[in-house]
Amino acid sequence: MNTMKTPSARSQRGASLFVALVMMIAITLIGIAGANLSTSEERMARNARDSNIALQAAEAALRDAETDIVSTRALSGATLFSTTCDQTGGKGLCIPATSGTQRWEAYLEDASRSLSYGEQTGVPGFRPSTESGGVTGQPRYLVEAIPDAVGTSLRAGGGRYIYRITALGYGALSGTRVMLQEFFRP
Repeated sequence: MNTMKTPSARSQRGASLFVALVMMIAITLIGIAGANLSTSEERMARNARDSNIALQAAEAALRDAETDIVSTRALSGATLFSTTCDQTGGKGLCIPATSGTQRWEAYLEDASRSLSYGEQTGVPGFRPSTESGGVTGQPRYLVEAIPDAVGTSLRAGGGRYIYRITALGYGALSGTRVMLQEFFRP
């Protein structure tokens, strides 16, 4: 005779309902986790794209400043440069600070002391953020004249200079900013 006892139908009543509910909860949790992961990845991609837009805007401002130095104002020396970056005909042209707050820290976002993209060169600006790939603000830049003693002797009242260009680009989302600096020797 068989000594094993088989569970009666009465003792198993509701077990399949419990297993089905546990499986439904597990599938729901996996679905919610997948949706959250997808949303996070989309947000990261959007932020990376926005940072790239701001970087490209700042790069464009650097190139615009180089054109301003070489062609538009054809700068030679530090004649139009001032400590306040707003001398007549010398807007955006600064004498570097020797200590404390740097000029670009103080004046880069000041529209009366820095230049926006295309302001001197006449290049059309960037699209506004309401359009695809647009920016929340036009990129801005400042140029600082730094004496260049490499390969030349400085003369009284003149001499060679290199220019430190600081540019700030804005992204499509408010708060996204990229700042770049370069030294430019014309």
